[in-house]
Amino acid sequence: MRNYFLIILIALSMPYNSLLIGQNCEQIFDQGVEAYLEKKYQLSSKKFEIIKDSCGTSKSLLFNLGNAYLKQDQYGLAILNYEKAIKYFKADSDLLHNLQIAKNKIKNPIHSPVVSIKKLYRIFSLDTWAYLTLSACLLTCVLFFIFYLNPQKKLLLYSVFFFFIMATTSFTLGFLHKNDLHKSYAIITTEKVLLKSNPEKNAPTILQLGEGTKIRTLNTTNEWTLVELPNLKKGWVRSNVFKFI
Repeated sequence: MRNYFLIILIALSMPYNSLLIGQNCEQIFDQGVEAYLEKKYQLSSKKFEIIKDSCGTSKSLLFNLGNAYLKQDQYGLAILNYEKAIKYFKADSDLLHNLQIAKNKIKNPIHSPVVSIKKLYRIFSLDTWAYLTLSACLLTCVLFFIFYLNPQKKLLLYSVFFFFIMATTSFTLGFLHKNDLHKSYAIITTEKVLLKSNPEKNAPTILQLGEGTKIRTLNTTNEWTLVELPNLKKGWVRSNVFKFI
């Protein structure tokens, strides 16, 4: 009976504890904002990190945390938080603007190819590709039905082919976009990282990566990780020089 009473007491206290945690997080967030306004950027980032570890993330939190790191010239951590905000929440002009500022600070930047399929499917969000696919499919069906009733109108047939191709293309690009979201991307958070040809300390160096460089992780062996750069070059880096988005 006593144990049963304790269970009820704990259950009744859970909403109250959650409320206290929520209020505490709001207070710490306000302290982080206040520290940022007072140009105490290191203190500000510490406050925001406490919230992220204890209360979860939000777009506003990641944006402010990125700004605090940007003011400390920690471009890797700034880009990491901006990229997380874009990945898990919708991007906006302020977020993209600050991300570009941080990227411009990268030493030895690695640029992606001018023309690539990745740039093409990243033009729109995954939701937008889905809407385009459904709209094109619907128009294809409607126009085909009208053409079936009026087979003399050849223009309708051309329109059916056009929207069918559009639906297929939108679906393919949306699928590639969705598949890309599940890949393991990370940000280099250490200065002067050496990209090696093999997972060995004395292996030949391919090039030097700057803090803030975005990489795609492919495989891990002991203390080394095989990565792919934006220009599609591959090499090995230490597993402790980057953080996952």
